[in-house]
Amino acid sequence: MNGMRKIIDCDVLIIGGGLAACMAALEAAKRGVRVVLVDKGRLGRSGSSPTSGGVPQAAFGHADPRDSKEMHFKDTVIGGEFIPHQQIVRAVVNEVTDRVVELEEIGLRFKKQENGKKFYQEKRLGSSYARSIPPMGGSVAMLGTLRKEVLNREVEVHQWTMITRLFKNGDRVSGAIGINVQNGEFSLFRAKAIVLAAGSAIALEKYTSANFLTTGDAYTAAFEAGAKLANLEFLEFTLVPAPGGLTIPMAGLSPFTSKGGRFFNA
Repeated sequence: MNGMRKIIDCDVLIIGGGLAACMAALEAAKRGVRVVLVDKGRLGRSGSSPTSGGVPQAAFGHADPRDSKEMHFKDTVIGGEFIPHQQIVRAVVNEVTDRVVELEEIGLRFKKQENGKKFYQEKRLGSSYARSIPPMGGSVAMLGTLRKEVLNREVEVHQWTMITRLFKNGDRVSGAIGINVQNGEFSLFRAKAIVLAAGSAIALEKYTSANFLTTGDAYTAAFEAGAKLANLEFLEFTLVPAPGGLTIPMAGLSPFTSKGGRFFNA
């Protein structure tokens, strides 16, 4: 095993490379501080975010003026059987409209109504009103836009680097140790502040919608550093059809069969 090859000092260390990590890096970069982002995979392609669909819910009320942030809050809390942490829910519903606008400002295109000014919004599970805002190109386009913006903001990015441990100076976490998963080299990151945004641990499950890199590394590192963890029974879940057969007709198949063609499952 190779020894320690790099020592990197920064003001803010972001651990992760998905939607939350990229947004945290952009926000920190606005403050004019030195930001370092560490991703176990390729920035914008690892973890859960690229396969999430990338459809935010935001109570703009463009589809139905009766919608509001308060209704968004109630739908989330009631839909979650009052289990969600209500302070966090309140913060999310209050912030998400501004974050959607910010994403649009940095280049992500969302579906719009015919006038081109208001967002096109869809009604999905758990919503009293049409609130979902589909981005053009889905989550892949969203993460591609964020990757480009992170690099443009001169955030120092270390890809293919897995954080294995946080270290402390007294009672304060002051850095992290990472290993490059491609060449085995270790790096020491020293930071004034650290943001853990490395996703969930759904690789524990038999069937997952994210890629294999979502293995709960940040959970382990935080726990070993003394952090208190909660609600770990809720890893990350998506409603999908059960495996077992074709549930949606293939696009373009009807015109083919209407002309006498035959379809074989090869």
